Amino acid sequence: MENLYSVIRYRYLLLLICMSILTGCATRPGHPTAVVPVDVDMSFVVESRLAFRHDNDAMSGRLIWRHSAHQDTIDIFSVFRHQLFAIERQGSHYQLSRGKEILISTTEVDQLTNDYFGYPIPLSQLSRWVLGIPVNDKISNREPLPYRVITSEGWILQYDEFSEVQNRAVPQRMSFSNEKMTIRFVVDSWILGEPQ
Repeated sequence: MENLYSVIRYRYLLLLICMSILTGCATRPGHPTAVVPVDVDMSFVVESRLAFRHDNDAMSGRLIWRHSAHQDTIDIFSVFRHQLFAIERQGSHYQLSRGKEILISTTEVDQLTNDYFGYPIPLSQLSRWVLGIPVNDKISNREPLPYRVITSEGWILQYDEFSEVQNRAVPQRMSFSNEKMTIRFVVDSWILGEPQ
């Protein structure tokens, strides 16, 4: 059974690589002329293709992330849109579930993925990084693209393409990596709310 999952995961990864090559040839990284910077407290809904690598383990799929100041719902799907996991936050309480089964419930957000998958993903910072705000201030576009930021925790944040949504510059292609893992996003759609 595990061999079947490995074969399926590697086929998903190969499909994602092929899609990335094809879309990479068709588009040139953009840099919009948005006049309003993105705010760190902004609510959003983002739909994105997702690729993840940790040592020799890799997966790809899609995510839908609904974020607000007091609540998050991150639904992670296979490339065929079968839901794999959900991460939910209510205030300072986090929950990882698969279907109706709650796998982990905790207030230690950055330990959530480490406890279940065996590797930490900085969920407490991810909403800022996805908006293109890697430090504690508002930013607008960076020149030239791609641009990189190295965090104090050793993560390399790379932003390859931005687009303009509601007169604001938001990342379209980005990756977050450290010495053991890489998380890549290719955003299909953004809905931005007001700062809360």
